[in-house]
Amino acid sequence: MPQKSLFSSFVLPLVLLLAGIFAIWLGVDYNDKRNTYIQTTAVITNIYEEHYDDSTDYEVTVTYTIEDQQYTTILGEYITGFYVGEEIQIFYNPHDPTDVIADSLFLLWVYWVLGGLMLLASVFMSLRLIIPLILFSREGKANKMYE
Repeated sequence: MPQKSLFSSFVLPLVLLLAGIFAIWLGVDYNDKRNTYIQTTAVITNIYEEHYDDSTDYEVTVTYTIEDQQYTTILGEYITGFYVGEEIQIFYNPHDPTDVIADSLFLLWVYWVLGGLMLLASVFMSLRLIIPLILFSREGKANKMYE
């Protein structure tokens, strides 16, 4: 039986398991906010871009009005195609109107699909390790019974 590295045998499945659980938790949290926050229309007032060697981070500022009071806050998500002046749907926390999320079913599905795929990969990688251990341990016990 070929020797497997500690990384591929234990570390990678554990990392995938934890990342999958975290992604699914993010999806559940996002869905909970969509169900408890109040939907309104906001206008994108600024998109700040910060460039790195191999990536770009975006900070989206939105303005919206609730009960005749105007709020300006940073939106936690950037969706490709956003532009300054665009009207978008957001959800805001009724107890803290500056706590907002974008109205995006795409983000919800990304969290759940990626989380599920990472969990499945973790399970299959773990089974690839566990099944041979079970088979070899049973084989060893069977050989001892006939000695």
